[in-house]
Amino acid sequence: MPNLLANYSADGPGHDEMLQAQGAAKEAWEHLAGLAGLQSWSSLSSRRDDVVSLLADQGVRSGANLTRPWQLDPLPVVLDSVEWRRLEAGLAQRSRVLDAILTDLYGPRNLLLEGVLPAEIILGNPGFIRAADGTRVSGDHQLFHTSAQLARNADGAWSVLSDSTDLLPGLGYAMADRRAVTDVLAGAYRSISVHRLGPFFQLFRQRLDEIPPTPSDSPTVVMLVPGKRGATFDQAYLADTLGVPIVSPADLIVADGRLWLRTLGDAEPVDVLLRHLPSIESDPVDLTSTAAGGVPGLIEAAHSGSVSVVNPIGAGVLENPALLTYLPRVCRHLFGEDLLLPSTVTYWCGERSMGSHVVANLERLVVTSTASGETVNGWDLSIGERADLATEISATPHLWVGQEPLEVSTTPSVGSNELTPFPTTIHTFAVADDDSYAVMPGGLGSTSPQPGVHDNSDIAKDVWVLTGGSPVPALEGAPARGRGGVLAAGSAANLFDFGTLLERAEGVLRLARNQSNAAERSEESDDQVSMEDVAASLDGVATSAHQVRDHLTPEAWRALAALEQPAPIAQHLVNLSALSGVIHESVLHDRSWSLLMLGRRLERARFLLQTFTFTVESVGRDRPIPANSAVVADFLRLHDSLLTFRRRNQFRAALPSLIELLLLSRANPRSLTYCLQQVSGILEELPSHTAPDAAPRDLVAELQTVLAEVNLREITHEHEELATLLEQLMSGVHRLARAIRQQQFGSLVTALWTAETDGNEVAQ
Repeated sequence: MPNLLANYSADGPGHDEMLQAQGAAKEAWEHLAGLAGLQSWSSLSSRRDDVVSLLADQGVRSGANLTRPWQLDPLPVVLDSVEWRRLEAGLAQRSRVLDAILTDLYGPRNLLLEGVLPAEIILGNPGFIRAADGTRVSGDHQLFHTSAQLARNADGAWSVLSDSTDLLPGLGYAMADRRAVTDVLAGAYRSISVHRLGPFFQLFRQRLDEIPPTPSDSPTVVMLVPGKRGATFDQAYLADTLGVPIVSPADLIVADGRLWLRTLGDAEPVDVLLRHLPSIESDPVDLTSTAAGGVPGLIEAAHSGSVSVVNPIGAGVLENPALLTYLPRVCRHLFGEDLLLPSTVTYWCGERSMGSHVVANLERLVVTSTASGETVNGWDLSIGERADLATEISATPHLWVGQEPLEVSTTPSVGSNELTPFPTTIHTFAVADDDSYAVMPGGLGSTSPQPGVHDNSDIAKDVWVLTGGSPVPALEGAPARGRGGVLAAGSAANLFDFGTLLERAEGVLRLARNQSNAAERSEESDDQVSMEDVAASLDGVATSAHQVRDHLTPEAWRALAALEQPAPIAQHLVNLSALSGVIHESVLHDRSWSLLMLGRRLERARFLLQTFTFTVESVGRDRPIPANSAVVADFLRLHDSLLTFRRRNQFRAALPSLIELLLLSRANPRSLTYCLQQVSGILEELPSHTAPDAAPRDLVAELQTVLAEVNLREITHEHEELATLLEQLMSGVHRLARAIRQQQFGSLVTALWTAETDGNEVAQ
């Protein structure tokens, strides 16, 4: 290898994915090494920085609150086609075995009755949901998708460390990583024949469309995420890639024996639910209090066969690590085959001989509680701690497993100042396909500085599977169909809030700018906007943007990334204007955009009236307002109308012009009349339901009538009348905002399950 990678070495006797590469994989590594961008440490570290910038520009985050940047290494894991075919066959077989186990456990349970599986592994595991017994999903497979974590040991052989079947972690990140790495290493990606990921996502979406209980040309497919936590980046990116809307439990209701989606119009029946809410949290009616944030009646709807929930509620029982011990036995029993892809060596303590082995060898095993999932390395424990653990295992042996540690293979990774060999695992993904499973050609790699220890310092890697010379599509494919016109009420509320926060942040920045200008004039300002207020408003925009990720374009994320960087107030305003411009010009002007703009216009109206009232009060109600005063200039600057005012107000008193320009003008986008025109037009496009308060359209009409009746001659001579007018308008705008929220989003309260509610009444 001619350059930087030629000086790379891996410590220890274990396997290294580059140094031990053979055939096409070795040639691919040599090709990567020969790239101009990898010939020096500075150029390679520059590629790493390019990935960091690209991910930041796209808003790729990790963590429950999306607070941590996603870390990605630009160097991929490379697997040749021959090796991948063996892995693919093993993963597909493993998925078939897990599918057969799931079908049996929530059906006849012959595996338990015949003693193939110990009953304690299943019936004593929290992942087994008794209420889901008898539930069937339409189609040939009960297990719709699977994920396995793989690692290669020191001998170069692959093992499965764990299976994920309840949820589907990492699939969105896998596609995001592929797009980022191929942007940074575009030349290598084009010249090396690598399997594309797009066809897998196309197949995934196609299979979702094929499993509704009743065949349909356009089934309603939605992704369910936790309501309180909201969608992670991984979930949001997957939903966007598949073209399905994200919904929360509050968006769904079970009525008339069906699952319905609350929308801004009539409720839509849901045909397929892609579940990203843990099984145990899915239904407060049939499960425990931990499911209070779930969908009441969801298990009953799934049991009745009116909706296909994938993966089925209760699929998490397959994640029990004790099951790894018995998979080879089950595979031979059900299919007459040996398990092609072994699991890491696992001892279930519920079987006496294995339990004794674990207790006797605690100092060298990884021990896991099957009840809590907590894992400890025996060699990290003191003698006393190992004695306590042995006592716990002896008391409840069926709840513990011990596993042989694996010396995980390494891959070259771009470290802080050199290429570093990091232990690497790979998350693979499979989806049901005809009589077997299709495995995504690649996956989500993860490197960890310490083998077996995964934390926030882990760095992701793209996984390149070579095609062996077969042609590949020119581009990563997109799903076959989009999300259509379905807009969940919760998503609508998030769009409305995003528009509100976007406009509010602009107001805070403008106030901060005025405050800075007053300080330069050695004047005191009553605005009292702190830098903490500025930071909080910008953080609010960023957080809200992640709630509406599937409605924002890549250009919008780049503008948002610029807004999140430290900058002076003036630059923040420029960046915010850029974000607003991108949203206006690149986001589809459909109902989603209308809701975003509705939030903006209402907040703009509120801010205008608030600052107008403050301006009138600051000069005193007994004195005229001079047109050239700093107070007037600051007020006009707040609303981007200073130049227009000066051009039209050469020899006129200030107050009539202010009222005309910012309250009555139909042409000024900053005026109250203009905002109300926009609100009225948007409300005409939105569905109308009865509400306890006055109908929003009536409230808009009332405000427009008040403005139409303004007598400039009288009101400009009596500040008390102006103050009363502003107070009346402010009260009306607040009532309007409350009425809109009640009318459009008021159904977002958890409803009790009922079997006799008419479907058209659900959204009301």
